Amino acid sequence: MRYALPLLASALLFSTSAFARHLGGGGQATSGLKDGSSLTGLCSGDPQNTGGRWRNWCKDIDDELMAPAPNCKVGNGREVSAGKGSDGSFCDVLREEILADGNEKNNYLGFGEACPPDKLKEILNDQTKFELFTKQLMAVLTIQESEWNPHSTSNMGAKGLMQLDRKSVSGYGQCCGACKTLGHTGNISSDNDDNMKCGTAIAMYWMVSDKTMGNGSGNKGSKGIARYFQPFRRIDRANRRWMMAKTKNYCENRIDLDSNDTTVGGSTTGH
Repeated sequence: MRYALPLLASALLFSTSAFARHLGGGGQATSGLKDGSSLTGLCSGDPQNTGGRWRNWCKDIDDELMAPAPNCKVGNGREVSAGKGSDGSFCDVLREEILADGNEKNNYLGFGEACPPDKLKEILNDQTKFELFTKQLMAVLTIQESEWNPHSTSNMGAKGLMQLDRKSVSGYGQCCGACKTLGHTGNISSDNDDNMKCGTAIAMYWMVSDKTMGNGSGNKGSKGIARYFQPFRRIDRANRRWMMAKTKNYCENRIDLDSNDTTVGGSTTGH
């Protein structure tokens, strides 16, 4: 989304660092993917998504979620590595963090906003379902950022499916090969697979590092996904509510079906 803020206020609120981008979100809400909380546009197996142009990019999300967790540290984040209880994948490291420190009082580290808590407890105890749930978080974020339009460019220069910029992704090279490649080549808008993988890795790193889904305002005060991606910040409440409604719908009405659907990826991850 674009915000018409006065220049000074914008500079104060969105001050950038080596690991945070300028404002992204160039989607113009023209695709119909942002109409209501339907499952359209998600990485799910329901009929309206089987022919979606985004299906191959959903595989990129899967690849990054199930890649071995990197041993790395970015900026003032903490070092991320696979724990003893994890299968070693990036996604399962996050699952183990929520199982270890999440509870009803902290709304399961904020993830209870994206999925009804009772259902989330069930999902947390099933690796395949948690992978599917996390994949939808990345999908709704991509819809909000670009509406799955690889040519989307924000008025601040963020580009591609996940609205990245070359300067900021370079800082994540040690955690993600795709980020390293994009930082070197600068092909942010033309290398769609690496754009998707890099954006997913950035979101995953900060969720694991900060032990929260995402909250806060501005680059300095934000945690989790909100460290890099504006739609998870408090200033973007309306879009955040829309994203959460979409993932809740998925948790309640589709995840059980997808967990047994080999075409979605849930039962092909080796779990």
